[in-house]
Amino acid sequence: SIDGKFLAKVANNGLKIDLNTYINSNRLKALFDLFEEIG
Repeated sequence: SIDGKFLAKVANNGLKIDLNTYINSNRLKALFDLFEEIG
């Protein structure tokens, strides 16, 4: 059904956003760790 496809699309987009946020926060943490090592 159209509703099922729509929900799947929304869920997929939500997952992508969560993954991007997760990856970006990990990258930020890695940068902070690097700065602490340099400093």
